[in-house]
Amino acid sequence: MNIKSFVWVCCIGLLSVNASAQSKNTLLRVFQKSAKTAPSLTKPAVQVSFAQAAQEAQTLLAKAALRTRMLRSPVLEPLEQNIHRFIFTISQQGQKKGFQGSGFVIAENLSGQTVLWGVTAKHILNTFNGELQITFHLPGKTVTFPVKHVISGRKYGLNAALIQLPEQAAKVARPIPLEASAPMPGETLVAYGFSQGKYQKLIRPLIYASDERLVARFPILNQPKPGFCGSPVVNAQGKLIGIETGGYVPATEKPSWYLKIKNNPFLNNVDISRISEIVPTGRLLLLLHEYYHPGAGQRTMYLSGIKVGTLDITEFVEFIRVWYQDGTVRTLERNPFIMPAMLEQWLNLNEAVQVNIQVNKNRTQHKVYRVNLKTKQVTLE
Repeated sequence: MNIKSFVWVCCIGLLSVNASAQSKNTLLRVFQKSAKTAPSLTKPAVQVSFAQAAQEAQTLLAKAALRTRMLRSPVLEPLEQNIHRFIFTISQQGQKKGFQGSGFVIAENLSGQTVLWGVTAKHILNTFNGELQITFHLPGKTVTFPVKHVISGRKYGLNAALIQLPEQAAKVARPIPLEASAPMPGETLVAYGFSQGKYQKLIRPLIYASDERLVARFPILNQPKPGFCGSPVVNAQGKLIGIETGGYVPATEKPSWYLKIKNNPFLNNVDISRISEIVPTGRLLLLLHEYYHPGAGQRTMYLSGIKVGTLDITEFVEFIRVWYQDGTVRTLERNPFIMPAMLEQWLNLNEAVQVNIQVNKNRTQHKVYRVNLKTKQVTLE
């Protein structure tokens, strides 16, 4: 593979400050091309290439829009009419019963060639011990393909994984187009996946957005659904804005971070008592960068303008501890609102003298960055 010739043309641009406008335009080029001659999904060609699959998906979703129905949930047509080609279940090869996670298809262009990828949440893969398979649940039949997991982050960090699809998957799989701009709080989001053996969808508003996590409100009438993690989360135009990674109730589970930040002005007094975490689509770009250029997926951490260090794709901020002049110490635990590029956002640094940022490297290893706020020096343990 000629890595130097690699061209990004269909993955979403980074939502972080490191993304350039040129990258976003390049990454979306494949989904902006017209495909007037693409065959209908109802009449697939005998041989369908990855490129044809991407063109058909673009044509199909060119006029996608969320439509409100009286006394029923909104419908995103025509995505929902063909949803079983865009999403799949993932399981261990040969497994007919047991846990199945959700996943979906995206596309990129590599040196002029369209490539389809499967995507799911990283923690879904932690439940499997052997080779993987994905299954498309088409009306009246199922189609299964063996697949290979190639790269992923961590459950509490970059909770996403890329799955290599075989060429024959193009006969069934269709990629969801990717959104270049970050969603805004208040936007209506829709997630599509499989739970408890059947297709389901969830509709809820976005309440917080950053380059590391999106947080949406989880409806009171719905409970977190096992197997739904890894589902695509799309906006009102049917474009991918993130990966569903789980809903929970921090107000009931009482993690200590909830009481410390629930009234923070950065949240504009929104209710965060029932939330769902979503990994932004921009994090997929980091995985692809890392896959082709090891080390390129690192994120830089800053504290009040001080460069602290970097996070690899498999690392996350485990907790932040602050020492004050009067000798008191306060700790902020890992939570979905922490942004590596703005670590001070949820901290009170008035009269603080030192901040420790503990980074989790793996299940047994950690590293600690010590920031002296008086000298602005950083040391690593």
